[in-house]
Amino acid sequence: MNEIIRKASIEDAYGISYVSAYSWTEKYTGLVSDEYLAQKINNLSEKAKKNRRILKN
Repeated sequence: MNEIIRKASIEDAYGISYVSAYSWTEKYTGLVSDEYLAQKINNLSEKAKKNRRILKN
């Protein structure tokens, strides 16, 4: 398999936020409250959406 390293683009925003949210879920489930974890994941998702809108304009 050949990997290519490149700068992230606007189109990568969703994938990056997904990986970040998944990482938080895997690492912190059981260590922090479910409410905090849900809020953190929601914030990551909202931030990714906002940044994508800003960068597209």
